[in-house]
Amino acid sequence: MLPCAASNGPVPSPRPNTAATAADKICQIMGARYCAVNAFIGGMLHDLGQLIFIENFTAQYRKVYQQAKATNQDLHQVEKTVFGTTTAEVSSFLLELWGMTEAAKAVAYHHEPWQCPHKEFNCLDAVYVANNFTRRQNPPDQLMTAPLNVDYLKEIRAGMLARTYNVPAKETEMEPADAVAA
Repeated sequence: MLPCAASNGPVPSPRPNTAATAADKICQIMGARYCAVNAFIGGMLHDLGQLIFIENFTAQYRKVYQQAKATNQDLHQVEKTVFGTTTAEVSSFLLELWGMTEAAKAVAYHHEPWQCPHKEFNCLDAVYVANNFTRRQNPPDQLMTAPLNVDYLKEIRAGMLARTYNVPAKETEMEPADAVAA
């Protein structure tokens, strides 16, 4: 999302296509062509819930956005506190209704894939890395972007993605997206 100058709130970003393309490329790099379609769909639609919240809860979502920015919290954490759900969960729900189960799972957990137990790289991980990478390369807003969780990537035998996608040295430290964009 981009901050809207007129309203000092969020507006949709053109970034989903970039995240979709990056997720597909990550599947190729990992030799996981079997999950590329679901990764592409997840990358494309992972922020669909933001559009729904912006359209239907404009004033409340503007406050959520401003709170996340002011407190340096992840937007999805503030969404969960205020709305009781996240835009990722809303996006995932719609994908599930449309019969896209694997893409729905990728979208639901793309902020914290370690919350969805699995032992090997899959489309969820591609969307996680793609979302993180595209936020760092082309920050869509002034919100925080957590570094990739290197330990998690190593656990699922995808540690090389941390090197490929230029993870900062301090994996646990939060940094502003625009400060780390290359």
